[in-house]
Amino acid sequence: MELRKTLQDVARVAEVHYTTVSRSLRDDPQISEKTRKRVKAIAKKMGYEPDPMLQALARYRMREHTESFHGTLAWLINIPEASDHNAVTRRADFETSNEWASHKGYRFEPFNLADPALSQDRIFRIIASRGIRGILLPPQRKPGTRLKLDFSGFSVVTIGNTLAAPDLHRVSPAQYENAYLLSQHLLASPDLRQNTCCNVRPVHARGR
Repeated sequence: MELRKTLQDVARVAEVHYTTVSRSLRDDPQISEKTRKRVKAIAKKMGYEPDPMLQALARYRMREHTESFHGTLAWLINIPEASDHNAVTRRADFETSNEWASHKGYRFEPFNLADPALSQDRIFRIIASRGIRGILLPPQRKPGTRLKLDFSGFSVVTIGNTLAAPDLHRVSPAQYENAYLLSQHLLASPDLRQNTCCNVRPVHARGR
């Protein structure tokens, strides 16, 4: 059985970002008529059809969403599509971040620096042309990664400590404090405590 063609499949053939495909198929006037016609022709030739389940989910989310929309943020990864490096974790990170962003009236749009169909310069031109001014970089594949990118004009934050350069604002999980709070919660819950064995040090003993 042949797999359903996706927006990403069409995007690879058309050599554009998958959101450009989506917007072309919706006749977004911000996409040039020439590009829209070319993308539609490619999609038709490939037999692309929208997934009815995803469309229903999108309609449901739009109906349930009450926070006014403020803008789009870029979720900038740096991992080849062929790589399955922490694929589940990366997908969960994106979905969780997107969910929290939606509560504040924002959404994340993913871009991949390792996408062979798009140069890094072109990715940044796309981001800028869409009025995106905020960029979030998830953890890199390898600790000590250095990216030679110009983030001038953008507000940028990276997650974790795997990105060595450039020097950006960063957020990082407080693993000790999280473990301590979890242990306190377990010790305070009789139903959980009977099946839990913990050796907890007070916070002031950290590092000893």
